[in-house]
Amino acid sequence: MAIIGCDNQFFCAYTDPSLTSVDLHPEEMAQSAVRELLLARESSSRSFAMVRDATLVIRESCGAQLGFRKL
Repeated sequence: MAIIGCDNQFFCAYTDPSLTSVDLHPEEMAQSAVRELLLARESSSRSFAMVRDATLVIRESCGAQLGFRKL
């Protein structure tokens, strides 16, 4: 069984086995949200859609580093 988490919390690297996680880059997401809110104040009819990049941080919980799976 492989287990992954979401948000790549600081403790993921310290669990046993270390938890594979998807890093959604919350700092960048917050900066973008604030920027869009400030722009929305200027134009009430403004709408937007945003697609953000995510990064898979591979650790032992998916078996990759333990040798159970081949990438």
